[in-house]
Amino acid sequence: MPNPDYVITKVSYDNDHSRITHVKRAEYDNSENKFGSRTEKSRQVVVESIESGFEYYTVPPDGDGGYTWGDSVEVIPIDGEKFIRTDGNKVEEDNLGELPEY
Repeated sequence: MPNPDYVITKVSYDNDHSRITHVKRAEYDNSENKFGSRTEKSRQVVVESIESGFEYYTVPPDGDGGYTWGDSVEVIPIDGEKFIRTDGNKVEEDNLGELPEY
């Protein structure tokens, strides 16, 4: 089972759907196997946090009111811009998989 510092449960995109503007993030407590309270954070805060060494995972809903482990979130630099992605592809847009939008 992953042991990230934070989990991302929801995303908010810009108008053309290529950049995430904000995420719903929670601290993960591995000893209790539970998430802390969710807070909204900007895309830039997530980028800076990952670059500072914090680990993030996505946790999409499981369909039964809970969550399932998704993928590790990485910062992918492309031509001087930074993108947050779960797939590692060098595509100039953010992509955190199948997380619900808000």
